[in-house]
Amino acid sequence: DAVTLCSYPFIFDAQAKTKMLQTDAELQMQATSSLVGDALRELSIHSDIDLKKPLRVIFDGEEAVDAGGVTKEFFLLLLKELLNPIYGMFTYYQDSNLLWFSDTCFVEHNWFHLIGITCGLAIYNSTVVDLHFPLALYKKLLNVKPGLEDLKELSPTEGRSLQELLDHPGEDVEETFCLNFTICRESYGVIEQKKLIPGGDRVAVCKEN
Repeated sequence: DAVTLCSYPFIFDAQAKTKMLQTDAELQMQATSSLVGDALRELSIHSDIDLKKPLRVIFDGEEAVDAGGVTKEFFLLLLKELLNPIYGMFTYYQDSNLLWFSDTCFVEHNWFHLIGITCGLAIYNSTVVDLHFPLALYKKLLNVKPGLEDLKELSPTEGRSLQELLDHPGEDVEETFCLNFTICRESYGVIEQKKLIPGGDRVAVCKEN
């Protein structure tokens, strides 16, 4: 009988596991991205003026008259596909049920542009879309700098931890918290350490910084 190595994950190191999971995600993307690809192609050939006109949606093989229901279904299906975790475009925060942009994804940056166009089209076509983004996103769109309160909204646990660090009354921050300028993030089941500043793994957090 054939042996599937993926059935024995203990024989792989973290880097190999991450690579396999990324490859699996890319294969799933190829199998499910027809709607996204079609939408991206159609939207890219029209001008901004054309996109502000009423949208009429026709699904292949369907003869339904678009009285608004088909358009709404189109937006719901497209955004659901774009927000699919297999693309790695967004990170979902369970504490807040909110989304934020991922620092590792497998799609071209024009997919993010497509999400923006889709949201704009939905507004122009009087369609409400349910996107769970924090207030920080809209602040950035208005060139308003987000703050700690925005982090608390997105990731309450991390926000509270940073607040406790800032409120610590003593000078023994380094000894009490034992932190450096790195964070740990899960990527496809593998915990990765990311440096917040160059050499952050060698810089201790103290009262001065």
